[in-house]
Amino acid sequence: MPETALFNEDYLTGANGIQLYCRSAGNPGGPLILFIHGWSQTHSVWNRQFNSELAEACHLVAFDLRGHGYSECPVGDDHYLNGQLYADDLRAVITHYKSDVLVLVGWSAGALVIGDYLRRYGQDDVDGIIMVNGLHCLGIAELTDMLGTGPGDYMPDTMTNDVQVQHHAMLRCMRDMALEITPQQLQLMTAQSMMTTPPVRAALMARVIDHTDVLTRFSKPARVIHGRHDPFILISAARHLQTLLSRSTLSLYEKSAHMPFWEEPDKFNRELTRFSREISEAAR
Repeated sequence: MPETALFNEDYLTGANGIQLYCRSAGNPGGPLILFIHGWSQTHSVWNRQFNSELAEACHLVAFDLRGHGYSECPVGDDHYLNGQLYADDLRAVITHYKSDVLVLVGWSAGALVIGDYLRRYGQDDVDGIIMVNGLHCLGIAELTDMLGTGPGDYMPDTMTNDVQVQHHAMLRCMRDMALEITPQQLQLMTAQSMMTTPPVRAALMARVIDHTDVLTRFSKPARVIHGRHDPFILISAARHLQTLLSRSTLSLYEKSAHMPFWEEPDKFNRELTRFSREISEAAR
């Protein structure tokens, strides 16, 4: 499967006037699938969705979170700790790429951004959500039993300003993302992850969030997808998300770690195609 595709590119104005980088492809008349990447990543992790049958029927959009990738990186923790900012950023993207049907796909920390949005703007304009190896909370005691302990050995080094130490830690982090990864793929993923500065990584890790209430109130269709071998976020987190989301189903990917959309793209893309089709038919 090719690793590159033709995209339309935009810069949109998010909260506090920062510029957000967006890429879009596919059918503008189809349901909008809006992809939200995770911690220290970029829009590029979704290339195996943009290069798939999804683009034939759906309008695909991915953007870089504030402080990530090609989006603007303001200085100071205040730009990264407040959930309102992430909600407003996502609102700007949704408003720009208007659609009658909207599916939000949040991976890892991107799932927390979906919660940020639902808390501030509600669910009226969201027709479905997909949480991929995601979380419902951060920085609270409840989360302890849902996180793997192995990555803890090197995660502090991802936030140091020593470039060599930081790079070595991010290499280990990217290597743990997938069960199988070639040297070229590892190099590319690490380069993308290094576009996020250590202070931004640290600020994101310092957020204290509990979206239990907003996810419990979410009454639209939802899908929880999780890689069986994820060393970062355990299956218990996925099972907990399923209990919170009243209309959700859980799908485990047996050949994946933290990136099932990248490790098993054909299965993931088929699942997302079915999900968006069912939602579109229900909306008619």
